[in-house]
Amino acid sequence: FAKALGINTSLVHYYLMLLLSFTVVASLQTVGVILVVAMLITPASTAILWSDRLKKILLISSFFGALSAISGLVFAILLEIPPGPSMAVAAFIFYLLSALFAPQKGVMAAHFKKRKYRRQVIEEDLLKYLFKHSQKKEISAVVLSEKLGIPTKKVEHYLSQMKNRGLLKLKTKGYWKCTEKGMEKGAELVRAHRLWETWLVANTGLKEDQIHEDAELYEHILDNDIIDHIDAALGFPDKDPHGEYIPQIYSRKTIEIKELEKGDRFILTGEEEWQSSLEQKSGISLINRVLIVSSHEGDKIVFQRRNLPEKYEVPLNPGFTVLHLSPKKVEIPEQV
Repeated sequence: FAKALGINTSLVHYYLMLLLSFTVVASLQTVGVILVVAMLITPASTAILWSDRLKKILLISSFFGALSAISGLVFAILLEIPPGPSMAVAAFIFYLLSALFAPQKGVMAAHFKKRKYRRQVIEEDLLKYLFKHSQKKEISAVVLSEKLGIPTKKVEHYLSQMKNRGLLKLKTKGYWKCTEKGMEKGAELVRAHRLWETWLVANTGLKEDQIHEDAELYEHILDNDIIDHIDAALGFPDKDPHGEYIPQIYSRKTIEIKELEKGDRFILTGEEEWQSSLEQKSGISLINRVLIVSSHEGDKIVFQRRNLPEKYEVPLNPGFTVLHLSPKKVEIPEQV
């Protein structure tokens, strides 16, 4: 990559080797021949746990290196021990603390992320089951426990938390049902599952009996932008490969681009030449992506992709059409 940018990588390489040589020579009298390796590696390893950006890593590494040297020297004076090993031990302690408590890559952070993800999966599985079946029969915590293989007390705990967030409501005799907000979230989960199954069959050659477990995993991972893209790329199917209904969360209508208003969502289907030209000019995928109108500026409309800051302009030419999307209330057919 550096060579592609025209950077003389050989010069950079030998310059870094020269700096490394200076560092080793300067450190020999401070920490000794053996421990110099620890002082070279440990601060850098510590810094990598705190950031992925090179500039920040260099600053953090320098900070931990200086801190290790100063604190090690202080302890060496107080405890009357050799300063070299004391500095190396200090550097290791800072690395150990960082490995445990760094906000992104630490052991504790990873533990809480896994715990949060497991809780998310259980709650979404409960919500999906209630969405699919509560319209046909009354469902209690005991039924959910049996169906999903989760202890009843844990199910009741999760149901109570979801009730507090307005996703569920408790009816008489301990039966649970989705609220309107819960129905929307449940529809998103079922939609993600069945669209992913449809995409797998259409694009990978897998058969209907090979896709369910994969979809069970990815329904919790894929965000709405990817799912909407898959939906549009597949032509907005209403049935999955098993013949089951795919919830429709948008009403769709083809309109001229000049009819769009600020905040409207739309899709470029790629059926018109100007849309493909716009995508090539922008250098980013726009076809079959949900786009949002930012503003009108004279004879142009400004829009952006969801969750991305970059903005794009299109002239309000007559005949330029797009597929307008408007959220609609989820309809639950008999067969969900």
